[in-house]
Amino acid sequence: MQLNGYDIKMDNEYLVVFTIESQRFAVMHTAVERIVRAVEVTPFPAAPDIILGVINVQGRVLPVINMRKRLHIKDREVDIDDKLIVLNTRKRTVIITADTIVGVIKGEEIICAEDIAKNADVVQGIFRANDGLTFICDIEKFLSIAEEEALERAEISIK
Repeated sequence: MQLNGYDIKMDNEYLVVFTIESQRFAVMHTAVERIVRAVEVTPFPAAPDIILGVINVQGRVLPVINMRKRLHIKDREVDIDDKLIVLNTRKRTVIITADTIVGVIKGEEIICAEDIAKNADVVQGIFRANDGLTFICDIEKFLSIAEEEALERAEISIK
């Protein structure tokens, strides 16, 4: 099985699990560059609506994706207790917000999301555990093609 472009070994792949409004989500550990405490997000008016703004991470200005909006979860401001997950996609480095970091788990039984919902959007798989379900996100779909192009135009406009 492939997930986020990576081959999955059902009993050997590690996932970084986080929560948004008590729902559990995960991304492949190999895509996570770092996890940091929330800081103030600087608005980026020229960027698409899905972008909350930008932050400076060790000299790099990175876009922050509004995961609540992307996942159709009630929106709110970034809180000081939130976590920021720096992810490396194939095209760019991005940041997503999370309420909490649950930890790293070993994926043992991953169900393909397409088997459950044909239009799963950013959810590519579901991990079943004794304490509930964790939705595995496809980081390559956090930005649509149109949003990616709009973000590129916005970045060019400020250079």
